[in-house]
Amino acid sequence: MIRNLAVVAVAIFVPALLIAQEKYTIKMRHGAQGDIATRTQESNKQESVTVTGPDGNVLQKKNANIIEKYKYTEEILAKAKGQRPTKVQRTYTEATKKAGEDTDKHKFHGQKVLIEKKGDEFRFTIDDGKELNTEEAGHLTQAFSGKKPSDAEMDKLLLPGKPVAEGETWKIDSKTFAKLLGEDEKVAKMFDLDKATATGKLVKAYKKDGKQFGVMEYVIELPMTKLEGTIPCKAGSKMAMKIVIDGCIDGTIDSGTSTFTTKVNGSAELIQDDKPTGVIIKFDISGDEKSTSSPVKK
Repeated sequence: MIRNLAVVAVAIFVPALLIAQEKYTIKMRHGAQGDIATRTQESNKQESVTVTGPDGNVLQKKNANIIEKYKYTEEILAKAKGQRPTKVQRTYTEATKKAGEDTDKHKFHGQKVLIEKKGDEFRFTIDDGKELNTEEAGHLTQAFSGKKPSDAEMDKLLLPGKPVAEGETWKIDSKTFAKLLGEDEKVAKMFDLDKATATGKLVKAYKKDGKQFGVMEYVIELPMTKLEGTIPCKAGSKMAMKIVIDGCIDGTIDSGTSTFTTKVNGSAELIQDDKPTGVIIKFDISGDEKSTSSPVKK
């Protein structure tokens, strides 16, 4: 009787274990020359900063809420394998920014924008031949920068580098990731990089239209040492990020959605003549961004 029960148990549980151990090699497609895709981006940033004096009275208080929306079709005109594009055309149907009750349209709202690398920097030119300056270019200056890592370098940093199963996690080089946030010297002053942590996880794998899709989750925590790299932070101040990508992971198409959530909170004390002043800056900044990408059939 016991022997029969053991056989039944093996028949039931072993196949399930084998399925759970299936592993996936994650490959991301970043687009190739000639690729066309429709994309959307919507971000919401909320900022609360309060400054109090030595007596605890509020000296200054600032609250802000900024919403930005972008919808466009993107065509890659020049791109080497493993590198970032050097020439791109985007056709925007929406490019707006709302601060409080006011909504403004960016200069390139409803325009075609030619994005081309010249030397070490990118230039942005709209339909009428006008070249956008840094302020007019808005989010384009963040998306296109000569200092950004290549596609191959980003994959090496963020992907596991080996097949992984559902629920499996992998470590990310937090110091290298932190460098994506700004200049090396400023980042080193703002964060305690020795205590920073960053991990990736394959939450789920599934099939869609015959292709392998998956949900990946990244969690990054960076303890803060100095606000803006100059004002000493109190213990517990930190930046926390969570990135969730739900898309194709077999490298065949650039399709899916991503959400990027950031929280920066804590407090810092102003220093004068190497002495604490009792003036405290309390900050609570949060932002979330959702992006979608879908390839256009030629």
